[in-house]
Amino acid sequence: MLVRHARLLILPLLLPEAACLSFLHARRISSRIRHHCANAFLQSILVPLAITAVAIPAHAEVAPQSTVHAWQFENGAVVIPDPFLFAEKVLHQPRLLGSGGGGAVLALTQDNGRSYAVKTSWSSSTESIEKECRVLQHLEDKHVTGVERCLGVQSYISEDESDARRAMILLEPVMEGPIAASLSDLSPPLQSHAVEMILKTTIQILSANVAVTDVQVLISQETGDVLFIDFSEARILPSSSNSFMQQALLSNFVQEVSALIPKDQEVLAARIVSQFVEEQKSLGRPLSTQALTLLEEQFLLDEI
Repeated sequence: MLVRHARLLILPLLLPEAACLSFLHARRISSRIRHHCANAFLQSILVPLAITAVAIPAHAEVAPQSTVHAWQFENGAVVIPDPFLFAEKVLHQPRLLGSGGGGAVLALTQDNGRSYAVKTSWSSSTESIEKECRVLQHLEDKHVTGVERCLGVQSYISEDESDARRAMILLEPVMEGPIAASLSDLSPPLQSHAVEMILKTTIQILSANVAVTDVQVLISQETGDVLFIDFSEARILPSSSNSFMQQALLSNFVQEVSALIPKDQEVLAARIVSQFVEEQKSLGRPLSTQALTLLEEQFLLDEI
């Protein structure tokens, strides 16, 4: 009998847990052996389960799944995950602002509420938006106000091989609130403020030797503040050149800006142009002779 009990005590240590568990249901096993097998079962099966439960606490946070937003356009698709990482900024809630020949523009927001614009090129317009970023960074270096800032360029991520050449640029600020269709939609005080901002920015752009084609301006309906956008067709002009092409680009830029100014604001416009031309001169950033001549002709100024 003693040998038999010894064997029964040793077997549970050598056999799998299932064997020991079978002893618990045997009829002719002493209570001491039952107790030993019960302890062995708890140690081998239940304790590891308890440890596992402790390793993943009930209150542990689960990382949120990213959401993918997609838009389909004639020139291609734009797919943006949420959250989206650009220039070490974590951005959320992409929403479409518009699209055109150069690409699609989305607004995204940081957790702190600050908004940025992301412009994504088409396969055929990558060089255009990369050049746009260079022009904007040049204008920033020249302290031009009232224009977008380009914070960087990165590749567009896609599994489609045809998207391999596409790029994205990060821009700020994003003009919030209602946008006026034209200066005529503003009250007289806001209209005068907007005219001043448009002409001030135009003079600064000319002083930086940049010509803009297809001028696009956002005007806040609430404040009259102005933001020049879409510099995909803008060019940095060589300061030493006096070519016919350069003359044509500058002339077109000045004419486009002049067309934005209401007729009843022409006197104010002439005064503002003279004021800001002198301001740039005093700052050591004089306009070229070409630009000065065009401004005189377009705004009917005395010689400046």
